[in-house]
Amino acid sequence: MNAKIIFIFIPLFFALCFLEASVIKETEELGQLLEAGRFEAAAVKIENIREPYEKYFWKSRLSFYTGKYRDAYAEIESALGYTEAPKWWEQLKNYYYFVSEITNDFQDFKSEHFRLRAKGQDIILASYALDALEKAYTEIGRELNCYPGSKVLVEIYGNKRDFSLASTLSEDILDKTGTVGICKFNRLMILSPQITPLGYSWLDTLAHEYTHMLANSKSCTKCPLWLNEGIARFYETRWRAKEPEYLSASAEQKLKEAKDKDLFIPFARMSPSLVYLKSQDEILLAFAEVSSAVDFMRKEYGDDVVEKLLTNLDLSGEKEAFKKTFGVSLKQFEKKCFAYIKSRQYRENPGVIIDEVNMKKTAEDEFVGTNARGYIRLGDKMREIERFDAALIQYNKALELEPANPVILLKIAKAFLKLGQKDDAREKLKLAIEKNPHYVTPYQVLGQLYFENGDIDNCIEVSNKAIGINPFYPLTHKYLYKCYMAKNDMPNAYREIKTALILDPSDAETKVIADRLK
Repeated sequence: MNAKIIFIFIPLFFALCFLEASVIKETEELGQLLEAGRFEAAAVKIENIREPYEKYFWKSRLSFYTGKYRDAYAEIESALGYTEAPKWWEQLKNYYYFVSEITNDFQDFKSEHFRLRAKGQDIILASYALDALEKAYTEIGRELNCYPGSKVLVEIYGNKRDFSLASTLSEDILDKTGTVGICKFNRLMILSPQITPLGYSWLDTLAHEYTHMLANSKSCTKCPLWLNEGIARFYETRWRAKEPEYLSASAEQKLKEAKDKDLFIPFARMSPSLVYLKSQDEILLAFAEVSSAVDFMRKEYGDDVVEKLLTNLDLSGEKEAFKKTFGVSLKQFEKKCFAYIKSRQYRENPGVIIDEVNMKKTAEDEFVGTNARGYIRLGDKMREIERFDAALIQYNKALELEPANPVILLKIAKAFLKLGQKDDAREKLKLAIEKNPHYVTPYQVLGQLYFENGDIDNCIEVSNKAIGINPFYPLTHKYLYKCYMAKNDMPNAYREIKTALILDPSDAETKVIADRLK
């Protein structure tokens, strides 16, 4: 981040904090309407503001929340033309300017309920993102009985600096916490998965942030932070799974460790945001706790209890809402939640990869425990001289120590493939995916195996899951377009061909097929 942006960026935090503490406090309902996406009601209130400079200020806020950054800049500049305007609004004007500059060359993509902006190679993400979000609109919307009245704005940022500036989260926070998505200013913002070496579950992240938006809208921003995070984590897979897959093997491992040591994080420590907890380990434990709390309330009080609670939060505030929904105070409810979490049995998953986003490239060894590394290195040496049977012996010794480790399972699968034992390889790859659903490589290898075996339907299913983590691997799209062509699904085939060519313009075979399809 260059010096000029740092100069603007740091005071911006104080400006936004002051904004929340003063102007929005004085006009609390208007601020809540903007944050909840109730723009028509906000526009009516803005028109009734008497002071011209305040009206321009709130018009600029409305323009910003609806994604009209240049309008927001012009309106805050008009507000600053009045002597009564606070001088710190100048920082807000600079913020609007930089956001408008970094999004100036974004391309727009639209679906029925969403509007997505991206640029460069990130444009390949648009169709997958919009498909997933439309499913989220239907499925998560049904769960919470909430459907935004206007198109939801989604932005994908191609580098950490731009994402940091737009989200107002410092790069230090991004690195420390692995934050890659945020719902703020009534829009969804994510960091491109091409910035992370192995990608990340970016489609689930979009659904997660969209769920935040629904919780904000339904409660008119009165949903407590821990609950908002719990709802978002619980429902983030609902767009693609009938039963939410909220508790991964890694999250289960965190809950087991916390239970064994009785070191849970109380809800109060999670405010004002999970990103301010001490480490990614604490953040992962917090997510496991709050999503389990949502699971508890649904099992104890019914599937529609989340919708009821959000509605009650809007109507009566936090204390009254918990009493009205559950018949107990928030403190008593928290006690019941943790009793439920502690009563559950959690499986141990030695070697499972923690569900964290790695911003920097990590050596394979780093994913394997020190006791297993020696066996892995011996196995790799045997593989180099094509002694795959001997390599398997060493890899299996490592697997005995870490039976859920995807790196070890992947190495065993590849050795099986070299020995022609495809069924054994497939089972190891499936186990790697089951225990480590956010680690992309086993999906890619399994997709290739299905493709080579002519198993078209399974290849399509697994390859699309791989795209939901790392969509920038050209071979995945190549397998997909060939599978779609075999099924005579030409719209999807052509989408995958175009994507493959964007990622690898030198691919002569794909160029020929694209020309023929034209």
